[in-house]
Amino acid sequence: MNKRKFWLFRRLDVQLLAALGLCFLIAYGPVALIHQGLVYYRDIWVWEQENMEKEENWAASRIQEFVNRNQLTLKELDQLDRWVHQEHYLQVVLLDKQQVYLVSAMDLPVEEYDQVRSLIDEYQEYYTKELDAGRAKTLTFADGTEISMIIHSFYYEKLVQILSQLNLVLFFIIFLLSFLFFIRKKVRYIRRLSDELKILEGGDLDYAMSVQGEDEIAELARGINQMRLSILDRRHLEEENQRANQDLVMRLSHDLRTPLTALIGYLEIVLLNEEDPKQKRNYIEAARAKAFQIKEQSEKLFEYFLISQKTEDSYYLQSVPVTQLLERIRQNSIRDLESHGFKVVFQPSGNVFSGSVAVDMESFSRVMDNLVSNLFKYADPAFLIRFETIQKKDQMIFQIINRIRLTGARSSTGIGINTCERIMKAHQGRYLWKRTDDCFISTVELPLKAYIEA
Repeated sequence: MNKRKFWLFRRLDVQLLAALGLCFLIAYGPVALIHQGLVYYRDIWVWEQENMEKEENWAASRIQEFVNRNQLTLKELDQLDRWVHQEHYLQVVLLDKQQVYLVSAMDLPVEEYDQVRSLIDEYQEYYTKELDAGRAKTLTFADGTEISMIIHSFYYEKLVQILSQLNLVLFFIIFLLSFLFFIRKKVRYIRRLSDELKILEGGDLDYAMSVQGEDEIAELARGINQMRLSILDRRHLEEENQRANQDLVMRLSHDLRTPLTALIGYLEIVLLNEEDPKQKRNYIEAARAKAFQIKEQSEKLFEYFLISQKTEDSYYLQSVPVTQLLERIRQNSIRDLESHGFKVVFQPSGNVFSGSVAVDMESFSRVMDNLVSNLFKYADPAFLIRFETIQKKDQMIFQIINRIRLTGARSSTGIGINTCERIMKAHQGRYLWKRTDDCFISTVELPLKAYIEA
C-alpha cells in the first residue's frame, strides 16, 4: 500500500493538483487576514461618531448642490429620488413632524425598493425620533422651502469594495507566483529537454537526454533515450554488416578468382593440347573440380545473403524438447559423418535432459549442415570428433571439437561462420568458435526454458 502511495505521488497530474492546493492555501492565508483587517477597521470607523458626521455632512452638501443646480422644489422630489437611487451608497429621508415626504433607498432591486417606500408610515415614529434627536440636516429648495433631511451614508463601503477587489487581485498574484515557484523546476527541465532534442535533431545521437525524477516527463526522456540507443544500435549494426559484407566480398573475390583463373588455364591447355588424350582428361577433371568449387562458393554466398536479409520476425520459432533436438542431431549429423569414415563420440552431460529450446528447425538445420560441411573439409579423419552437450540452468551448450587437417584442406572464406552467427543471434543465442594450434571448437548456445510434456 505504501509503495502504491509513493508511486501515486510520482504522477505529474497528482503533483500538479497538490501544488495547486498548496498554492491556494498560501494565497488564501494573507488574503483572509487582510479581509478580516478591512472588516475590523471598517467597523471601528463606522462606530466613530465624528467620522459618520463628516460623511453625512459631505453627503448633505452634495444633495444641496444637486438641488441648487437643478432648481428643484418640494414638488419635484422624483428627480432627487432618482439621483439618490443612482448614488448606490446613500439613503435619504425627507420629513417634518407631520409627515415623511421621501424615503430614497440605496441601489436595491425594484421589488425591494417599492417595499421600502411602502413602509414609510410604519417608520414614521422612528424618523420622528431621529428628528427630535437633532440628527436631521436642513435641505433648502429653490422656492425657499426648508425641510429636514436624515442621511444614512455608506460611501465607506465603496472603499471597502475597492480594497476587497484589490485583495482578490492580490490573491491571484500570490497564487500564480507561488504556483510558478513550484513548477519552475519542471518548466526548466522541459526547456532543457527541448534544447537536448535540438541536439539530437542535429544528428548527435551520442548525446544522452537528462532524466530527472520518476514522473511522466522523466519517462518521456527515458523513452527518448531508449529510442536513441535503439537507433544507435541499428546504425552500428548496419555499419558492422556493411563492413562484414565488404570483407566478405573481398575474400570471395579472391577465393573465386583463384579457382576461376585455374579453370580458365586448364581449359586453355585442353584447347592447345589435342595429342595426349590422358593428359587432356586430367585437365578436364581438374577444371570440373574447380567449377564445382566455384559453384559451392556461389551457393554459400547466396545462402549468406539470404540469411542476412531475413529479419528476426520471419523465423518460425517453436518449442522443441532438448532430448528431441539432440536425437535429431544424432540421427542426421553424426550418422552423416560416420558414413564418410569419420569417428564420432557423442558425450552428453548426463542421460536426462529437461526443458526445451525455441528454434526454427529449418534454420537450425542449416547451422548444423554448415558445421558438418566444415568438418568434411577441414577435420582430420584420423582423430575423433567429439560432440559434447552441457545443460545449465538457463542454457543449452552444444560443442563440436575436432582436430584440424594439416594437409589437403582449402582456405576458408568464413561465409559459413557468418551464416551460423546470424542464425543463432536470431534465436537469442550465440555461435562461437575457437581455434588452437591443432584443434577447432564450435560452440552453439541456446536459451533454455521449462518444458511441460503435453
